[in-house]
Amino acid sequence: MNRQTKVKHHYVPEVYMKGFSMDDKEKVYVLRKPRHNISSMHPAQIMYDKHLYTVSFQNERSQMIEDFYSEVESELSDAFRLMNELRHSPKEYLEAKNTVEFHQLLKVIIALQFWRTPCQRELAKEYASNLLGLYDSASEMTKKNLGYDRRFIKYLYAHREKDSHLTLIQNSLLPLLTFKMLDEGLIDFSFYVAEQDQGLVLTCDNPVVYSDLNELFEFKVFAFPLTKNIIVASSVDEGALDIYKFNQKIYKQARERVIGSREEYLQEFQRSATEN
Repeated sequence: MNRQTKVKHHYVPEVYMKGFSMDDKEKVYVLRKPRHNISSMHPAQIMYDKHLYTVSFQNERSQMIEDFYSEVESELSDAFRLMNELRHSPKEYLEAKNTVEFHQLLKVIIALQFWRTPCQRELAKEYASNLLGLYDSASEMTKKNLGYDRRFIKYLYAHREKDSHLTLIQNSLLPLLTFKMLDEGLIDFSFYVAEQDQGLVLTCDNPVVYSDLNELFEFKVFAFPLTKNIIVASSVDEGALDIYKFNQKIYKQARERVIGSREEYLQEFQRSATEN
């Protein structure tokens, strides 16, 4: 049976946004930067574009990318539940930090989230112009996991100016070809957690924080809001991470929407943006 056609394609997973919801509800508070207004909304109502991942080849429309993301997201609920459990269990957290599987889980979450957002479209065009070079320099394991041979990569490269082809490149190829996603090396990272369930960590429609792309792709320097109480960040020069300064970075790089679990905290950023 054919899957039901989806119109709304989320570029930030609903299951992820629920981790930033109010204590007793699944709704989150949403600050819209252009309008400086705050409202409460369900994650199903935000962070999506219509037919964002729909592609057309030879006059046939496919939702293969959206179906892939849907399958990934069905597994993410367990992953984010695990993150919260580790927050309350230092011993299990230290054990997880020494397992390749846990590191690869974090790599997948960050790599896919980075590339799936519409604001990376121009960057995708830039990297698509070197698609063959990226493929040729990739490891054999990466090539195997891509599921495409060089002939098809060459075809996509030749037609990279077409919208559907670029969509496939951005979402199916670039996460593997740019990030060291399958590398079994361990990341030097830490969890920065709230001592109490304060829900002060914010996220947005472009939540992977970085300053240098190459260092991000190698998972050397990065930060990412995992839940409303947890930030995962590389340990290099991080020290004691300041949540407010981190949230300022989240607000600054948000394309349009910033979300959190506390309205009064978002109001601080609203006032700050209005004054400046």
